[in-house]
Amino acid sequence: MADEVTNAIDFKDKDQDEIDGLMESVDLTTYGLERVKIGHTIGLDDSGSEIDPPNPNPRGGHDDPEKDPLDMIEAAFNERYFNGWDATPEEQRIKLINILNHAMSDPAFQNKVVSNPDEQNRRIASEALFEKAMRNERRREIDFYKKYASDDDFKSGLHEALMRMMEQVLKSGDHRPVG
Repeated sequence: MADEVTNAIDFKDKDQDEIDGLMESVDLTTYGLERVKIGHTIGLDDSGSEIDPPNPNPRGGHDDPEKDPLDMIEAAFNERYFNGWDATPEEQRIKLINILNHAMSDPAFQNKVVSNPDEQNRRIASEALFEKAMRNERRREIDFYKKYASDDDFKSGLHEALMRMMEQVLKSGDHRPVG
């Protein structure tokens, strides 16, 4: 009975005529491939030649084996925040490593960071350890600490750089401070 009712009702889409007209106006045979010669071979020049790659300067997907990831993180941080500072790049590097060493030497580091499966809690614990390390370093580096305490961008950039450095150290399987 339902089939008879469905067959008796004529369903007509208002836009169907426009779609049919559009489909009829496009010659779809021009978009297909046509085989014009069967068994035909293409002759190539026998002389030596070299083909350039499609993109001779590919981006991403490869690491520079000569650059240490920690050095690249430190360089990016130093370039952004230590521009115009009179310390040498080696002194800047030592400063970042000292802060990271203080944080990783803390007795709470193993439990709160390394053994913690929760990413967010691990980040919060790491930042607290970085804060503590900065307080320990403030006596030796008063200008550095003043910038850290007064500039939120600098502070978040420093924490981010230290997090990336720490992740690189932990990824290498070493859970001890860097040397």
